[in-house]
Amino acid sequence: AITSVGVQPAVAKVVSELSAIGNEDAARNALNISRVFYLLVGALASTLMIVFSDSIANKMGSSQISAGIATLAPCIMITTVLSAYRGFMQGKGNMKAIAVSQVLEQLLNVAISLVFAYIFIKTSLPLGVAGAQIGTSVGALFACAYLIFAYQRKKYDEIESTDKTKVNFQLILQRILIYSIPIILSSG
Repeated sequence: AITSVGVQPAVAKVVSELSAIGNEDAARNALNISRVFYLLVGALASTLMIVFSDSIANKMGSSQISAGIATLAPCIMITTVLSAYRGFMQGKGNMKAIAVSQVLEQLLNVAISLVFAYIFIKTSLPLGVAGAQIGTSVGALFACAYLIFAYQRKKYDEIESTDKTKVNFQLILQRILIYSIPIILSSG
């Protein structure tokens, strides 16, 4: 819920609001703040998922899936950053970059998941399942790298602000949280 539904629309709304008034510096700050904030949230969630993978697997009634849970955990951290970039691109109306990143992510996800599942299933079924999760993280990582490339190619850092009003860190983070929390709760 955090990575796929909550982050992107919240960041998009803040970025589009700030861009609409001509405050491009604040719009870029919204990306930077959301990227760092959600990276920290994602890192915490990923760490907890790895640490408690055995407990989660046992509560689900299948202790064998703990390796798959732990293997999937880094994807949470990567996807939070990816969603922040997608939110920025959406707020700027750059839907082509989002579409390309989604196609790239899914193509790599499927191809890499199949390869690693095939390799690791020879050892055991639980490791085969864990191997299938590798593609999810790798696909998200490449999609994130593509969006960073698209950001730099569009030269968003060079766009001048017509509104020079300073919008502080706390206000931007507050807006992102105000927009994202209800979305996360309703989707969760």
